Amino acid sequence: MNPILLHMTEDNSAELYDPLHRHRDYSNFLYSSWISWLQDNLCDSDDLSFKDWINKFHNKAEKNKQVDYIPAEQVHFYQVTFENGLAKKNQSLLESARNMKRLIQPIALVIMPNDALYAVDMITSAGTKLRVHHSSVPNGGAVYFAAEAFAVTGNFTRISDKSGHYTPNLYTFVYGLTKMQEMGANFDRTQIEVDAWKGEYCIRNYSNAIMFLKLYVTEGFDHADFSSSVDNLDFLENLVSNSPDAYLNKIYFVKDRNDLFSVTIKDGALEFTSFYDKYKMLQETSTAEHVVQAEEPQPLRKKIRFNLD
Repeated sequence: MNPILLHMTEDNSAELYDPLHRHRDYSNFLYSSWISWLQDNLCDSDDLSFKDWINKFHNKAEKNKQVDYIPAEQVHFYQVTFENGLAKKNQSLLESARNMKRLIQPIALVIMPNDALYAVDMITSAGTKLRVHHSSVPNGGAVYFAAEAFAVTGNFTRISDKSGHYTPNLYTFVYGLTKMQEMGANFDRTQIEVDAWKGEYCIRNYSNAIMFLKLYVTEGFDHADFSSSVDNLDFLENLVSNSPDAYLNKIYFVKDRNDLFSVTIKDGALEFTSFYDKYKMLQETSTAEHVVQAEEPQPLRKKIRFNLD
């Protein structure tokens, strides 16, 4: 798999250009205020940039409104390595931190363009804004992989694609997980959550990370990642109509808010199979000791066929 750069979302971009890196809600407010100021003063951005405007009018640090950006000379302290399958940071086994109320806090994982994995604790308490985010290690720059994880004595118990700053897609998430395996990560006890950044209503849980990756990565992987079924059906129908023979032996992955499908071309038609059904079947037939029952999948969609004559 080749890496794809993830950039900070537009909603969070003001945080990057704000010299104090204030949280999205406040930095976006400042950005809107800057636009209004330009209009009121009949100016444009060449007259006074957003950064210069902040330095002139809003340059005081404000408690609990900033995102901590880690200085470049300190980033290496947050790099994760693996020894005998266990994750280590600063020679110590990686462990989820607890806040003042003893609640377990998530870890922000990122893979930077140098192909190294980094981890920072996302610790917050009631009444305070979280100051460490996925953007903290790369200082708002692009990454290959962004995820949220929990770890116990070097073992990842859960990894999700939750990141509001970078909103990963399925491809970048799988890329990061496979890269972690190449680094030496042991996923025997790891649960996977997909689409976690979209909210609780569409999170899908895979209780066995190894099976998830085995099924997803080894099936051919001509990648097509879509957010809506209408777009992907139109795209694939045109693709097959124009040159059906070229796509006979290829597999695509199609995702909507409820399910994930592998799509194959058979007898001049698109054939959809629920990924969750295939995952469950693999679990049921596996003899691995760590297998546990998968979440009950959504009902299998009917096969959708097109007349390509």
